[in-house]
Amino acid sequence: MKSFLPRIAEKIVKDCLKIKENDSVLIVSGLHNIDFAEEIAINCYKIGATPLISATSDNYSKRVYSEIPEKHLEKVHKHLLGLFNELDVRIAIEPFEDPFLLKEVRESKIGAKRKASEPIWNKIVERGIKWLYLGYPTRRMAEAYGMPYEDLKKMYVKMLDINYSWLEKTCEKVKNYLIGKKKVRITHSNGTNLVFSIENRRINVDDGSISEENLREGDTGLNLPSGEVFVAPLEDSAEGKIIFNCPNYYQGKEIKNLELTFENGRIIKVSAEKGKEVFEQALANAHGDKEFIAEWGIGLNPFAKPIGYTLTDEKIIKSIHIAIGENRGYGGKNKSTIHWDLVLLNPTVYVDDELFMKDGKILCAEIEYEKD
Repeated sequence: MKSFLPRIAEKIVKDCLKIKENDSVLIVSGLHNIDFAEEIAINCYKIGATPLISATSDNYSKRVYSEIPEKHLEKVHKHLLGLFNELDVRIAIEPFEDPFLLKEVRESKIGAKRKASEPIWNKIVERGIKWLYLGYPTRRMAEAYGMPYEDLKKMYVKMLDINYSWLEKTCEKVKNYLIGKKKVRITHSNGTNLVFSIENRRINVDDGSISEENLREGDTGLNLPSGEVFVAPLEDSAEGKIIFNCPNYYQGKEIKNLELTFENGRIIKVSAEKGKEVFEQALANAHGDKEFIAEWGIGLNPFAKPIGYTLTDEKIIKSIHIAIGENRGYGGKNKSTIHWDLVLLNPTVYVDDELFMKDGKILCAEIEYEKD
């Protein structure tokens, strides 16, 4: 893994984010992956940018949530807000070594911390700051999701080491097909039947780099691993229900077969085989337009497998995901302290009444599935 990091760090700086001389760069990480943060920072320095690393441990994070009262957790960090007035790029590497670290923390505290971070996200949106969220596999993550660490690491490396030329072309095909389309209907044999509108909404791509065209359109963000096309539906347009069949965990708590029913774009009913209360508590402690549809995404990375880790699950080829909450960075209007992606495997999708996806396979964009 360590031998892989320098090459990826250089790619992040030069190709993915296209960082320039004199750019101000903030790199946020945990102590467990600070070596990755340092590799990225060194590559920033080499081209004349000015990086700053901010790193915390799992132990410190857990103590903050456990020992600090909510009234203090929701305070805005004014000094950090000042930094974002001058920042050009923000890079966040998965902060927790243990993804289930906050399993026993009261949801009201997590909600308070999100509230404190809201002005930061507002700055990112308003100033068009480039941002990257970077996954990072750990042994504790592998244990949490019930898979051997070597398998998790292998999946992560393959997803990151994808043929980016192929990914870019594939994302572009899907984007071009969706441009100008209006109505989307998602169905599944599990009872899913959800309709919404994407009329006049920007079609975004997550293909491993932020291009000048992306910046002109207002698409300033990126995930690594990459591989999706996504759009912010009209926030009041979602009607019907969707049942998510991908493994799903929230702060270490399982949510199984979550069913959301929408009316006028808003969630009006929640059901689940397991974890209904977990979902409802998280929603109750979020703020803003938290119950409205935010995103429809199409996974396009053939190396992703369903494990319960949203960052990689939402990239699974032959899947779609629906998010609720914040979506201004995607061309939408929702303002919220939460953005929650939920994944449906092997759906059937109609776009303007044309069969676009059958049991997860895209039919209308000539996707080369032999790459899978």
